[in-house]
Amino acid sequence: MKTCIVVATVLVAGVIYWGVAHSPNLSAISPAPASVNPIYNAGDLDAKGELVILASGDSYTTLKTDYALVMLNVGDEKNPQERYDFAAKSTGKLDSFHSLDDLMAALLDYPSLETVDFYSVCCGGPPWYGLSDDTVEKFYESMGVRGIALRSERPDGMMNGLCTCLDW
Repeated sequence: MKTCIVVATVLVAGVIYWGVAHSPNLSAISPAPASVNPIYNAGDLDAKGELVILASGDSYTTLKTDYALVMLNVGDEKNPQERYDFAAKSTGKLDSFHSLDDLMAALLDYPSLETVDFYSVCCGGPPWYGLSDDTVEKFYESMGVRGIALRSERPDGMMNGLCTCLDW
């Protein structure tokens, strides 16, 4: 039994010595580069000159159709603050509204507006997470009364959204 313990100890010591003797020089390894994607905010133009309509960290999506709309909670769960971002290709800009009434008044400038691409995220809670159910229901009801259809998928079949999934 003592012989087995001695042999095992020698083997473990040998493996550790070999591993240390042949390990790479860790100080020569460069740290991973920082994100190479630029950081944009909603309303910015990206490097291609496209209007950013929804952004999170270094992920963003741009306006691909005539109109886009995002409903957001720019506060938190305890103190929710609604914001509606509306983008029109005809103006080339994104306008933010801090009340549904202001958004609905601005949409009157687009009398032929029947369909707007409504943006969300594919992982986690929607951008409006934390707003009251009454606020969200009133938004959907107001769009219906105005005759505006909210489209969650673009005509090319892509989801109107921003991928916020973890990169496994």
